[in-house]
Amino acid sequence: MTVAAETPINTYTANGSTSVFAFTFRIENESELKIYIGDVEQTSGFTVSGVGINGGGSVTFTTNPSNGAILLFLREMTSTRTIDYQNSGDFKADTVNEDLDRVWLKIQEIERELNYRVFQFKETELRNPTINTLPPPNTGQVLAWQADGSLANSALQNLVTDITITGPIDARDSLSALLSDPPDSNVAFIHSYYDGWAATTKGPTGSHFRHKTGSTNTSPSAGTAVSASSIGGGDGTGSTTGQSAQIALCWDANGDEWKLSKQDEYSAYIFGAVWDNSTDDYQAIQDAINFAENEGYGTIVLPVGEGFCGTSLTASTPIRVKGQGLVAGATRQGTSIRTNITSGILLEFQNSTGSFDNGLQLEDFILVGPASGSAQGLKVSGGVWTNTSIKNITVRQMGGAGIVIDDCLTANFEKCRAQANGSHGFTITGSNGLRLIGCMSESNGG
Repeated sequence: MTVAAETPINTYTANGSTSVFAFTFRIENESELKIYIGDVEQTSGFTVSGVGINGGGSVTFTTNPSNGAILLFLREMTSTRTIDYQNSGDFKADTVNEDLDRVWLKIQEIERELNYRVFQFKETELRNPTINTLPPPNTGQVLAWQADGSLANSALQNLVTDITITGPIDARDSLSALLSDPPDSNVAFIHSYYDGWAATTKGPTGSHFRHKTGSTNTSPSAGTAVSASSIGGGDGTGSTTGQSAQIALCWDANGDEWKLSKQDEYSAYIFGAVWDNSTDDYQAIQDAINFAENEGYGTIVLPVGEGFCGTSLTASTPIRVKGQGLVAGATRQGTSIRTNITSGILLEFQNSTGSFDNGLQLEDFILVGPASGSAQGLKVSGGVWTNTSIKNITVRQMGGAGIVIDDCLTANFEKCRAQANGSHGFTITGSNGLRLIGCMSESNGG
């Protein structure tokens, strides 16, 4: 039998009422016909007719495939040869034809795979075999077309070169840099953070920073807030490492500078924290503390998980810092800051200017030391701190004292815990009106 020119593949979209579908290629055995509904191969629930016939046959399903289901029929022959010719043996035409037919049928399958599964160059590109040669894989890089038409490994950030802006460019590599040195209103501005970017000329434009009235690229009026934008993705909806890290920018009273608009909470991610228990997040945390001190409002929110801080953190005015104790599914997951410092104080609030009222609030995070040295975990000292609230704070494995309280008035310490520190769990001096509610000190030295 001759072999007809066929492509051994058929696809259909089921309508829910049809049970019989044709396959338009020859199969020698029913087992050579592979039937898929979606990505799942079907091994029962159907009958096949037309085996051994050029032009194919049909598949009849016992139950009609559901409406919208994608059907795929393929011929997949085994790459074996079952006919063995013997010296001085029979050489019959039917046997030889059957043997040769299988070769051509397999060639059709190979052509199908090349046409449907393999990227192909234009035929004219075959004139230059060097261009068609792929470089070896390189971790963290992608293939990029070169000027001569060849492919080469390239870092992804090197490929973003097609943004054209007329006029001077003022760049910032972090939100902290943006806030400390805002761009002029007449300067084109590109701000890059994580996997997002925003561009603006005299006002917020682009895919992330937009005027609060919508996506119209108009210059905002003084003090007008830009819509909240996620560090991790699109306008106000994305997330980074499971945390919603939204920011909003506005122009200052003069209408010529960016500033962070007033919000109730500010994630540490906004200030550049990575929070992967490896990257040193000291600068991001300290920048967040500095911002809260300078602006006098807002709560700094530390992410879920463990961040690393290799330098002492300090504040001199009352601020609010909290971790995140409950996440989706009501599963308890703590927020912790791990450190390797062996001297000094990991987190210190030192008042050197007088008394503060209704200020310092710390809640729901853990400080973890290296279990060596003499460094203290949390210290509140100097001047007079009043109406301080410290709740659900745990300090453990510091080389020195866990929690040090000095000159605090009318302060509440609720469910705080000092554990396995090298010196005292709690050290309290010069303080009045303290209330320790449900606090615990265990396995400390001193």
